[in-house]
Amino acid sequence: MPINILQLPPDASGVEKKIIEYAYAHIYRALPDPIDKFIVAFMFDLGNNVTATAIACGLHRKTIWEKKRKIQKLLKNFKVPIETFAQ
Repeated sequence: MPINILQLPPDASGVEKKIIEYAYAHIYRALPDPIDKFIVAFMFDLGNNVTATAIACGLHRKTIWEKKRKIQKLLKNFKVPIETFAQ
């Protein structure tokens, strides 16, 4: 079962859903490497482990683990620019 990075309660409003949508867009925008974007989708959102992600990417497990740590560090204090919501 996929576990999204950003989760909302079942009774989330349309505005809350839009905030999550924008947040995801900015997460992907902040990652210039397409492999990092794939890792966010395949491992973080879809819940696959490091081994499955390594197989899917054709990379070593250690490389995926290092990229995962780099992504987590980037996202630890991630904030969506307030200007996004003024549109």
